Amino acid sequence: MRPNKTFIPKVSDLKRSWYVIDAEGLVLGRLAAIVANKLRGKDKVYFTPNMQCGDNIIILNSEKVLLKGQKRYNKKYYRHTGYPGGIKSTTPEKILTGKTPSKVIELAVKRMVPKGPLGKKVLKQLHVFSGFNHPFESQKPEIIDIKSLTNSLFISSFFVISKEPWLDTTLPGKNFSEFGFGVISVCININYI
Repeated sequence: MRPNKTFIPKVSDLKRSWYVIDAEGLVLGRLAAIVANKLRGKDKVYFTPNMQCGDNIIILNSEKVLLKGQKRYNKKYYRHTGYPGGIKSTTPEKILTGKTPSKVIELAVKRMVPKGPLGKKVLKQLHVFSGFNHPFESQKPEIIDIKSLTNSLFISSFFVISKEPWLDTTLPGKNFSEFGFGVISVCININYI
């Protein structure tokens, strides 16, 4: 029997960083998707689906998050009291202008992480605050600028190489003709994040 070559990290191998995100002017769904991936650790090389490998996230200015269209007024959040006929509903507008505006972001992220014990552990790493102050300054969190991630256009160019010796084309600084390769075309890949 062969030994298992798949690398499975131990809890001692995991490194959890602290990040701060300013939610002012960010769209709720895009923010929640990025935060959920960071909390799960899906951006890490050693991501394991059954382990808690994500980072700690601090979200500030939760009351200034954006909801597109009429969602701020028409979207409904439902909960049940447990008694017959005890269904209650509220809107994001009522929550954002109420006592706990951070609840909107928490609900959006909660619905994007797995349900069950692992999801509960992951959500303990999410800290949402209204306003700009937070009690985690001693952790020295790094700032993530999500506005630049969501609004920017990333252009990466790559070259399609063909092993055709008669296409003796060279690139500035790169000479592929000595290997018998020629550049057929230059393609531009445009990705929106």
